[in-house]
Amino acid sequence: MKLLSKINATFFLLTISCTPLIANVGGMSGSNIFTIEGGNSTEPTYRILSASTFGPAVFQGTVSVVSGNDITFATDTDDNNDTVYPFFAAGSFDPDVMIPQATVTVSGGSVTDVTFSYGGMTVTDGFTSAPEVIISPSDGGGDNAEVTSTIDGRGAITALTVASGGSEYNTEPDVTIVAGPHFARIIDQSSAYYGRCFLISANTRTTLT
Repeated sequence: MKLLSKINATFFLLTISCTPLIANVGGMSGSNIFTIEGGNSTEPTYRILSASTFGPAVFQGTVSVVSGNDITFATDTDDNNDTVYPFFAAGSFDPDVMIPQATVTVSGGSVTDVTFSYGGMTVTDGFTSAPEVIISPSDGGGDNAEVTSTIDGRGAITALTVASGGSEYNTEPDVTIVAGPHFARIIDQSSAYYGRCFLISANTRTTLT
């Protein structure tokens, strides 16, 4: 996919700033797999076997303000009059952040453990706040599991804790750490820019850059 230049993106955001928008935040699915073909260890040849594609949205909401390259989503309040923020943590969409591989364990129909590994790599680009974690819905129609994350001073994930195991899971669900490269996609069909996607370079709890 050919990404828009910064100038075009700025023009787009300024052009639509007076129009109410709805946007969602989607991640990247698929994988980039690199293999060494022949040669030797000092001069390997790398080949990309599969290309990443747009994954499902992790958040959808109404855009309240567009300013320059920043898109701010509207917040809401719950029954206790507490502010309800969009479903992402500050700094989680940094394209350079290191994300571990996570695996879910199910026992008795509930999620009992989530293990993870950085594959022996040292975290050099970590999180500024603990990222959200999504467990896919129960395939048996039961309650969904909930998992939280913990990070250390470097921004590396140190724990994925099961807050609620859910119920009626017949198979291990998918686990998604809501972080890394994500895109903002315009889904307002009345907009001339419907379907356009923009790479997120940084974020707060309510604003995407």
